[in-house]
Amino acid sequence: MMGVSFVPEPKPLIPSLSPAEGESVADRPGEGSFITRLLAPKDGATESMASAAIDAKDALANVGVPVGRHLIYVANLMEALPEQVRRAAREPRGATDLIYVLLLSPVESVREAQLRLLKSRLSSEASLKISALLSVVRDLNELIKIPLVALAFPALRRLSLPEYAAFMENTAALIAADRQVDLFEFALQKMLRRHLEPKFKPVPKPDARYSALNELTVFCSTLLSALAHAGQDTSNEAQAAFERGAKLLKQDGADCKFVALAACTFNAVEAALDGLARAAFPLKKLFLDACALTVAADGRIRPREAELLRAIADSLGCPMPPFVFADLCKTK
Repeated sequence: MMGVSFVPEPKPLIPSLSPAEGESVADRPGEGSFITRLLAPKDGATESMASAAIDAKDALANVGVPVGRHLIYVANLMEALPEQVRRAAREPRGATDLIYVLLLSPVESVREAQLRLLKSRLSSEASLKISALLSVVRDLNELIKIPLVALAFPALRRLSLPEYAAFMENTAALIAADRQVDLFEFALQKMLRRHLEPKFKPVPKPDARYSALNELTVFCSTLLSALAHAGQDTSNEAQAAFERGAKLLKQDGADCKFVALAACTFNAVEAALDGLARAAFPLKKLFLDACALTVAADGRIRPREAELLRAIADSLGCPMPPFVFADLCKTK
């Protein structure tokens, strides 16, 4: 989707999809070793991966450009995941359990309240399976969350209509349990609605309503500002990152204004996403170029930036390849 404005495709990190005889993912250089570290219990090394410095061109090259190595990433990820997680991702009820577990809070008191809520809504057998799955998933690095959600989509599409309705009610209740929505929960809600709703009820496609970038200035300002705040520690740093992306849009007639963090609410972000979803395709492409420039402004991409960028790209019909999380965390 991103077209020729992005740098050429980097050389593949792994030569083949299948391991050599007697070889495991953990033995491979590059991708395999990254996944092995990613799936390991969190420690100082894996925590530092979340904000590892990268070449900005690498980030730009991997947004919206699915190629063979992204399929390799998925295959390697599935191979490296614990068997219990792989089984869950492959079948409908297991996939719902996996999403529930991913939504459980790291705060013990909130998590216990969420588990009680699930116990009141699900069978005792399902509750036991969720507890068992939690013991496996809780130690996975946070960077694995979004790829796991994507792996569960095919199985979730095989739910019956009543099962889907109950699943969406349960996810909404889990998210509301702590009376706040974080970036992962926001991204998950957007992805579930986009990828599952069309399977279970008629969802009209948004008509291309906007054909000029200056009509989208408010929406672009909100989303670029939200991305900038998500990846920077201070308002000045966020504004500098914002200006990187806004400069590209200004060339095409959108004079975007930096929005304060307090105004970048989830409601404002969602309204902006809905507006941009009605933009003509070339405008979406240009805006995603600006998003990538904003995110890569300081040469690193944090998990919360990646989650919001994933939600934006997915909402605009350009899902990010799952391999991007490996690329964003490799060191130069």
